[in-house]
Amino acid sequence: MHALVTEGVFARDGTFHAVAWPPAGVLEEVFRRLLLAALERAERLSEDFAAILASWRHSGFSVYAASRVDALDRDGLERLARYVTRPALATGAVTIREDGRVDVVTPRVPQTGATSLTLDALDFVHAVVTQIPDARKHLVRYYGAYSHRRCAIVRAKNGATGALAGTPVAAAAPEPVTPAEPGSPEAKRRSAWARVLKKVFEVDPLVCPKCGGEMKVIAWITDRAVIDRILSHRAKAGLESPFEARAGPSDR
Repeated sequence: MHALVTEGVFARDGTFHAVAWPPAGVLEEVFRRLLLAALERAERLSEDFAAILASWRHSGFSVYAASRVDALDRDGLERLARYVTRPALATGAVTIREDGRVDVVTPRVPQTGATSLTLDALDFVHAVVTQIPDARKHLVRYYGAYSHRRCAIVRAKNGATGALAGTPVAAAAPEPVTPAEPGSPEAKRRSAWARVLKKVFEVDPLVCPKCGGEMKVIAWITDRAVIDRILSHRAKAGLESPFEARAGPSDR
């Protein structure tokens, strides 16, 4: 597990407060106890056995926190972020042989000294697809100031320098959205999200779940007062809410 962690916290107004970074040994012990407690709550460990594991002098856990990036080192931050989110296999490590088999560059094997692996094409495909996560399982999580709910404050326009200097950052005002003409290239570009959902989850969000027909935009309502009246009327009439809660990412 890799993590990019800010050495400090953001207040609700966007002000950044630096904190002293704890030693790696402290982080290791905190992580160990949190994980053992989670396994105990999930009934994967008994209370007695969890206490035994917590008492071991050599826990088997390891935390490395020596990689640090200066706040203004944008190139260094990008390199570290790319390392954290790197894919399971780099395209440059794969070579297709004339006989159809695939050579894959691998880390050096201590026992044999081998630095590559040759696989049948189907075996290679099988090995690659096992790295694809299950549906709705997120491998990258964003917390705190970097979550989608808070990034509007700390990433406000021209706010990065102010946050680093310890000054409040004002949230940027949302830009007005102009509706695109139905069937226009801009409308097709904005519907790319629907094509991605259809390709990944095999669900077409633009197909009516009742009649099976293609849904089309018939009107744009941007006046908030009108929207509130429509939703209030639906609630009084006992109609279902047009907004459904989305399920969170699965941990299994």
